[in-house]
Amino acid sequence: PRIVTVNADEGEPGTFKDRHHLERDPHRMIEGALIAAWAVGADRVVIYLRDEYAGVRALLEREIAALREAGLDSHAPIDLRRGAGAYICGEESAMLESIEGKRGLPRHRPPFIATKGLFGRPTLNHNVETLFWLRDIIEKGPAWFAGQGISGAKGFRSFSVSGRVRDPGVKQAPAGITLNALIAEYCGGMQEGHALAAWLPGGASGGLLPARLADEPLDFGLLDKHGAFVGSHAIVVFSDR
Repeated sequence: PRIVTVNADEGEPGTFKDRHHLERDPHRMIEGALIAAWAVGADRVVIYLRDEYAGVRALLEREIAALREAGLDSHAPIDLRRGAGAYICGEESAMLESIEGKRGLPRHRPPFIATKGLFGRPTLNHNVETLFWLRDIIEKGPAWFAGQGISGAKGFRSFSVSGRVRDPGVKQAPAGITLNALIAEYCGGMQEGHALAAWLPGGASGGLLPARLADEPLDFGLLDKHGAFVGSHAIVVFSDR
């Protein structure tokens, strides 16, 4: 018997995209999880939610109960588990250890979780954003999604943008967009009297880059040459003030 797990722990400082998607359209993620479970023949879905998201937990509990009452999750019932606030549980095997009631530490590999995962069962792990896009990809096709990126990247990304911009928040933009374009086209530009000085491309762990690199495309692997990475796409913008 197989299990699908969903990582909604979101512990990277500066990241709030999962909270945004779950608060505004939880059924997109839920539907994606049920589709994933159907595709791999899993008989259970376990969502691991950051414990600080009490409002999201209440919302998901209500919607999962409605789903169960309607019989829409009969092939893979959904179980919602509370995380304990440990950053390391963003790593998939540490998350599984936490769900099992153990200390959240990464497992030695092999075996990989696809072979021996949650409670020793084959496990498919996804994050919220992947499942969020699954419905659109099925309806419009993978070529449509892949064609949305720029600079050689594929698809959309959910950027958590904070800092000295006029309109911070979660921005769904093409993968491979540059920081300058993201600020100008999606965030209304810099705040009045502020100029870009530096930025974090992937939360606190993604590195700190100067303003002169704000025309670099943003996607996985593209910032390696600068010793940085996009990670969870948490963009923190620092001004010259």
